[in-house]
Amino acid sequence: MNFVLIEEQETFRRAARAFAEKEIAPIAAERDETNMYPVELLKRMADVGYLGLKFSSDYGGGDGGNLDAALLFEELATASAGITLGVYCHVVLALTAIARIGNEEQKQRYLAPGIRGEKIGAFGSTEAGAGSDITAISMRATRDGDDYVLNGAKLFCTNSPIADFIVLSAVTAPEKSGGGISLFIVDRSTPGLSISRVIKTLGMHPAQTAEVVLENVRVPKENRLGEENRGVPNMLIAFAEGRIVAAAFAIGIARAAFAAARIYALERVQFGQPIGKNQGIAHRLA
Repeated sequence: MNFVLIEEQETFRRAARAFAEKEIAPIAAERDETNMYPVELLKRMADVGYLGLKFSSDYGGGDGGNLDAALLFEELATASAGITLGVYCHVVLALTAIARIGNEEQKQRYLAPGIRGEKIGAFGSTEAGAGSDITAISMRATRDGDDYVLNGAKLFCTNSPIADFIVLSAVTAPEKSGGGISLFIVDRSTPGLSISRVIKTLGMHPAQTAEVVLENVRVPKENRLGEENRGVPNMLIAFAEGRIVAAAFAIGIARAAFAAARIYALERVQFGQPIGKNQGIAHRLA
């Protein structure tokens, strides 16, 4: 197996690194302190093709793959994990779900403007009693004519305070053990949908994470994403791609942590020499 990137990939990596250093790194500390997401950054990312990198050119994308996305997110994460998390939830979760599962109308209404940075997406799966076990959710979607009526709450829904739409899961067939779940695209402005509280996290401060409450929210059947009761396998399609990019995301964070530790070890002087000269510290960095 060849782990060496081809020249085009190296060129792309360098461009992504330059973008992160110019557009993200200078604002990272301020946004971390203020807990505010730089929404305008998403439009600039759209302008250089980053939001649509791994999607079809039929919708304005770049026809790239998961390796391209991994290279991009590794570089972005070195500048700010919190800012990059917002991009991740928009691109790798919300837009990927629509791109892989959605019909043509849904792709035109949500994927294409999402790639252009005109709409921001969020993804809601986690609940108070359901995290890694995505089948344990309690949010309900009850069919009523041409609509579904949704009731329940999603927890730790990143991007939801700034989103234009949320892709979320709800139980449509309670009698089916772990299988009667469907996905829906819910416009953020839909009556009955509210942000009950923004959650203060220990890290990733710029990313806007909140609890989303739905009370008798009517969603047209046209906004069901994929087949009814196929929500679990459909979520796994998006999550599978997401895990590839998440691994690269983590490498970017680790690279930034190592770089900061190395600089500190070279600059911090104790007992007449940089602390990096001590074998115990040098071994850890090595």
